[in-house]
Parts: sequence; structure tokens; C-alpha cells
Amino acid sequence: MNLVERLKEMGVAVDKSKARVGDLARVPRHISEYLLTRFDGDTVKASHFIRMYCPPRSESNVILHRIMSEAWLGSDKVVTILDEVTATPLPKLGLYSVRLSNLDLGTEIYTVSRVVKRHVNLLRHGTWGTMALQYDAEATIANKPSIIMTGFSPIASSNASLEEFMELRGMAQLREWIDLLINTCGLNPEAYSPRQKILYLTRLLPLVEENLYLIELGPRATGKTYIYRNLSRYTRIFSGGGVSPAVLFYNAMTKTVGELAVRDCVVFDEVSKIEFPDPYEMVGKLKDYMESGMYERGVAKQVRSGCSIMMQGNIDSDHDWWDAVLPRSLREPALIDRVHGLIPGWELPKIMRAERHLSRGIGIAADYFSEIMHQLRSLTYSKIIQDHVEITGDPSIRDERAVVKLASAMYKLLRPDGEYDREVLGISVEIALELRDRVRRKLHEMIPGEYPDARLGGRIRG
Repeated sequence: MNLVERLKEMGVAVDKSKARVGDLARVPRHISEYLLTRFDGDTVKASHFIRMYCPPRSESNVILHRIMSEAWLGSDKVVTILDEVTATPLPKLGLYSVRLSNLDLGTEIYTVSRVVKRHVNLLRHGTWGTMALQYDAEATIANKPSIIMTGFSPIASSNASLEEFMELRGMAQLREWIDLLINTCGLNPEAYSPRQKILYLTRLLPLVEENLYLIELGPRATGKTYIYRNLSRYTRIFSGGGVSPAVLFYNAMTKTVGELAVRDCVVFDEVSKIEFPDPYEMVGKLKDYMESGMYERGVAKQVRSGCSIMMQGNIDSDHDWWDAVLPRSLREPALIDRVHGLIPGWELPKIMRAERHLSRGIGIAADYFSEIMHQLRSLTYSKIIQDHVEITGDPSIRDERAVVKLASAMYKLLRPDGEYDREVLGISVEIALELRDRVRRKLHEMIPGEYPDARLGGRIRG
């Protein structure tokens, strides 16, 4: 049995070109590909499901009308909707407020503990699923007319086995495995050189490694944000605009932890346009968090998180002056030193033609791969790096930590079973040294007397 046959037997093989068809393109990949596997690759049935249950935002008033009409007719029928749902406890009411990411029903939505107990992830982060909505016209639950979510069924892979995924790696040669990962990301491996494939996979590193902090700069239309929006349901993307300490760390008004505490990765997209209302507090807390993996704000003491951070920006030339793309508040050397590496996104081609750059082959279903990456975060292969690699070039402690963490993450992707593989180790260490060395060279430009001019290097022992 070959690799593709095994993926089909597991029920996680997806023809990636089908996920771009019709209504399937309106939802994240981890949703469309879940539906494709559910309907055995039938794009007609999967598209029909989305049309039926995931209307565009412009249909919000129509959906609200349907929900209210069922109540006025005295019907017990519910209206079923597919959306991303987040629940927040309201202790004074004994209820939970519900927020949808797609539809705006223009009114308050509530649910009860019975629903939340079965789906605790609703409290941690947005969860995609089908929900049953009813109109409480008599105000029997919230003491005012409102919409009640009476049931919820998450859309997520329930059979994501890390051990099974590790066994898959044993069935493939390295080149075949890399091409499978590229196809899984929705790209055509034939359109990318071996180096470009590795560079593209570095975008996945914050999703498989805890507390990894990266910057990627490159031209527009290279797919910088695509992975984080479509391949993982554990990310939060801030696309420019204001980001407050309350949103990122802790909200004292609502007494809820921020995005850093509940996500696998926070992405600052269009980082040059990110604004911090209180830059001194934000940068100070970011530096503390990026150093220790913990933060404090108000009554929230020593909040521990494994959330990684990715900063992305557009740059067309003057790559050596990449720090100018960052907001002025983030150009502080002490913060840049805490960034583990810089991905040279300018080396990746623009995705211009679907028939050339987008996948036409079989890849792993995005919903399954999302869960696998989430589970991989609990593993570390840093001991393999530390036991077999010597870092040269007068590295600082932060240099060593960054190289080990980056190499461990890449090794995890290319050799998830943890077997010693000298070729994979060489690739992992080489890219880790390169990404970190860009940060180190920038620090030398900023403060020549504090950061050495020597290039980072390394050799594999044994």
C-alpha cells in the first residue's frame, strides 16, 4: 500500500482542487475539506450543504426573519446555521452570550450550560459547527426577547491520531513527504524549487511549535496569510488596525484572558499598519511574554501560554532594511532579539495562475492536518538538535535557543516520528541558522558593539 492509498483508507485524502469549487471557496479550507471527506469528494453535495447552512453575511436579516417566523407560527422547529461560534459566560444571568463570526443577526444570542458543557472549546476560541437557533419571543430564558442556541455540533476531525500520522511518514521518502505537505497547503509542488518548498513550510512552524516568534516579509500575493486562515482553527489574525492589551493579554472589564492565552498562533498581518493604543504597555508585555512564555496584567498573574507569534508585512525591495517595515514601537532591539527568525518571503513566487501554482493533487484534509499540528505542539525534538549539532559563530544564549527551537520545529514537520535522520537534521539546522542569522545581523547593524559581526554556523556531530 502506498502513501496515497493509505490516506484514502484513513478517509483523510482530499483532491485539493475540489476545495476551490463554487460555494466551497466561501469557507476556510479546514471546513470545506471536512465536508468533502464527509461527502466522499462529491463537490455538488458539499457545495449544497454550504449553500443551505452557511449563507453570506448579506443574508443575515433573512435568517433572522426565518428564526422569528418559526416562533410566531408556534412551531418548535429550529433554524440550523453553519458558522464559527464563541461563547462567553454571563454569571449574573446564568447564561452564555454567543457570538458568530459570519452572520450578524443584529440581536443578542444566548445559550445554556447544557450546550456549553458538551462543547467546552466554545469558551476557549471560536469553533466552527452547526447550531440550532430558536427565537425566545416570550423572554422565558434571558428575561427579554432573544435568540437561543439550543444545540451545537462542531465540525472538526475526530479521528486525528498523532501515532497514525507518524506511521504515514514511515511510508514515504523525504521528497515525497515534502510534496505531500506542499499539496496539503493547497499548492502545486511542481511550481516550487526544493528551497522554495522548505521556505514555504517554515510558515507552518509556529503552528507546530509552542512559543515560536517569527517575522515574514515579502511581496503581496505569495500566500503569507492563507495558511493561518485556512489550515488551522487555532489561530487569530489581526489585519492592521488597533490591537489593545485587553484584546491580546487580559480584559479587566470582562475578566477574560486575551487571544495569547487561548490560541496556538497570533498573526499580525500587515504589521506596518498595526497600531497599539498604549505602545509602552504593549511592547513591555510582549517582551516579557516572548522571553518567558508568561505575562501579567491587572489581576491576571503569571498567565502561562504556548501561543506563537507571526508578524507579516509586504516588502518589494531593500530587503536589508526589513526592520523599517515594522511599526516604530516594534523596532526596539530588545524585542527584535526575542524574535527567533526572519523568513525571506521575497524568495517565494507570487501565486498568479491557479493552473500552475495551486494544487492539482492529493493532500491531507485540512481539518485533520489542523488537529495534527495542534497535537504536535506537545512534542519537542530539541534533544536531537542539542545532541547532534554544534552551533558556531559566537552564539548568544538567545541565538542557541532560537536555532534549537526552529530546527526542532522543522524536524517535527519533516520527521514527525522522531526517528534520527541525518538528512532531515541537516535541512532543519540549515534553515534554522539562516532564519536566526538574519535577525542577528540586523541587531549588529543596530548596536555593533553589543552584537558580534560573525555569521552563525553549525556542524552535525557524528
